[in-house]
Amino acid sequence: MEELEKFLMKELKALLGKYEDLYLAPVVRDNGDFLIPLHPHLKKNREAQKRVAEAFSEMMKGDLGKKPRSKAWV
Repeated sequence: MEELEKFLMKELKALLGKYEDLYLAPVVRDNGDFLIPLHPHLKKNREAQKRVAEAFSEMMKGDLGKKPRSKAWV
């Protein structure tokens, strides 16, 4: 099994070498899972975009307010 992990790690590093600006080096966890971390600056950008989207969503929800109740009987 260790040979397979070494082979997979070598292949992952070769593949991720093409995307150095997107991902960090892969890591094997204690339980045998491979972890491919996203580059920190991309994580910050995603978090910032998420916060802006949430802020706009909350503002838009606040603008809607309560719907006026229809006085017509249906």
